[in-house]
Amino acid sequence: MGQETGEQTKERAEWTKPHASMQAEIGIDSLQRRFYQPRFSFDWPLALLGGSRASLDVRYLQRINGSQEGAIDFWVRGGLETRIADGVSFEVSLNHFCRHLTSVLNPYVLNLNELTGRVWVRRDDVELGLGYGPYIGGSRGFRDVMILDFNLPRFLLPELSLETEWKWADFRDVYYDAALSIGLTRGTDLFVRATHHYAYPSTAYIGLRFRSAGAVERIMDKFDLEAGAYPYYDAHKLLVSGGFRLEFLQAPERRFFVDVDFHTPILSGSSFLGQFWPDHMLYDLTAQYERTLPGGLYGGLYSRYALDMPVDKPLRFRSGLAVGLALRNQTDFNRLDKPVRFDLAGGYDFAFAYDVRVRLGTQIRPKGFVPIGADFRLDANKERQTVEFKIFTSLGKDFEARPFVGIRQITYLVGIPPAGLFRNRLTAGVAFLKWF
Repeated sequence: MGQETGEQTKERAEWTKPHASMQAEIGIDSLQRRFYQPRFSFDWPLALLGGSRASLDVRYLQRINGSQEGAIDFWVRGGLETRIADGVSFEVSLNHFCRHLTSVLNPYVLNLNELTGRVWVRRDDVELGLGYGPYIGGSRGFRDVMILDFNLPRFLLPELSLETEWKWADFRDVYYDAALSIGLTRGTDLFVRATHHYAYPSTAYIGLRFRSAGAVERIMDKFDLEAGAYPYYDAHKLLVSGGFRLEFLQAPERRFFVDVDFHTPILSGSSFLGQFWPDHMLYDLTAQYERTLPGGLYGGLYSRYALDMPVDKPLRFRSGLAVGLALRNQTDFNRLDKPVRFDLAGGYDFAFAYDVRVRLGTQIRPKGFVPIGADFRLDANKERQTVEFKIFTSLGKDFEARPFVGIRQITYLVGIPPAGLFRNRLTAGVAFLKWF
């Protein structure tokens, strides 16, 4: 047998360990709207057929005008991929797509499920995929789809990359998503994207992309994605949350960073495995300047913008801007560095009188066992409150998976439920966390 090349060794290593990556795009489009598109990707090795991996990809594209109204497209994709030969693999995947509107009455939700088999060929970072399969369930009028992917990381210039995906639906309609990007610095790209998505006008996008993959140094310092089910709540069956941190300044005694977080309660629908339609899109955008303090503490000044956008309902958004002070005993509350953790923040909200954020946590590490911990969280202003207590365990090294069970109480800025409707709801789920 011939000796394995360096490229073959690298490829085999990629199939034997889990991976987690995230990217976020912001900018403007040709329809004079702002857009935001985060994407979370995970894969895990499986001992099947000589080398396989399971994958999960969650992303959405939100377009909004000045009134925070616009279309929001969700994609949730799960797959199983198996190596056939060096650089060649076969994947079976289910890709769920649905479109909703923020702050606009939307009686019809386009939703599709692409069940496809796809052959991937990868050589020297060039990636080519060809797939075919039927649409199952979802909106009527779609039968089958052929998909072609072509990704070229170095296109004409070392810093230039090309990513394309083409879909031929029912051998009649052509849809595409093609992006040309140039790498700037620390995992930041400037990109131009041309798209024609399902039942949406052809649109061009230009903006910045922050990514965790493919960079030695990154502005993106961490990201997380969490899904918690409500087994005994009739209105919502899930709460999906996620976010990331961009660290723009990092010095020995000070730093400046921005946290971008979202929360999406999912309506119950007719069954748990039926429709997964969001009820709200909630955002917290926090900028903070932090300095080290005596005693291993960290203090800072923060400004936070909170936004609540109802989905598929003709209700106007509400938002609040707060400024205040923060104090913590480690740089990131979610890291299990100290046996007792805290992160406290409080200040003035220009719309809702006050802003209070409390994070308390503790954990133990039994010998020969995984860490076990508990977290308490309180977010409050005059009209919105979230209180949560959960117990969790931590699994994994490359990135953490934290199964949890807990109690949560939450209200919203728009369409707040009557008193007592949402109190002490049991929740259970899993969170994925990655630091760099």
